[in-house]
Amino acid sequence: AAQTITGDKTFYYRFKKAGFCDVIGTLNLVFKASTPTALGDSYTVCQGSSITLNAETTYTAWSWKKGTTEISTTNTATLTGGVYTIAFTNASGCVFRKTITITESPKPVWNLAVFNGVNCDDNFDGIIPVNLNLITPQIITNASFFTVEYFADNALTIPLPNNWSYSTDTTIWVRASSTLCPPEVRQINFKFGNNLALIDS
Repeated sequence: AAQTITGDKTFYYRFKKAGFCDVIGTLNLVFKASTPTALGDSYTVCQGSSITLNAETTYTAWSWKKGTTEISTTNTATLTGGVYTIAFTNASGCVFRKTITITESPKPVWNLAVFNGVNCDDNFDGIIPVNLNLITPQIITNASFFTVEYFADNALTIPLPNNWSYSTDTTIWVRASSTLCPPEVRQINFKFGNNLALIDS
């Protein structure tokens, strides 16, 4: 009795019952496929943000779910990070199902509380060299996700080289940027450590 069809198919049937004439007829099965959506399998948003997806309006019914929770029953849904299942019904009554994953791109995790910008003038020339590349992982724990730049002014117009130096207590500004999240800016301070006075010259 179980049949698998891949296209339109015609079956013929006969019903028999003692004392009655046979009933013979035709059963036409029309194969109608579900209609795929153009929506992608995955999207990435900035951490804590959402994305609004629009399914085709040619469907007759829409279901967007996160787990067992229905998010939307229209062609539009606003989704945050997580895994969603969709079921879209076309005019033939066929349902297209797929999974959509929304991934969150992280924001920078600043670690300024433990940063110590006090350095010593080891060679007594009045200049303290700093490799800013070594500062980056100290102040941003997930720095690998960002483009990190340093500036001498809070308008972020004077970029600093990686091998930088200062000759007086100085404040500089740090900008962490990614493709999906707005840039974040913090300031850090560099100072001269106290010299120990010699008893004898």
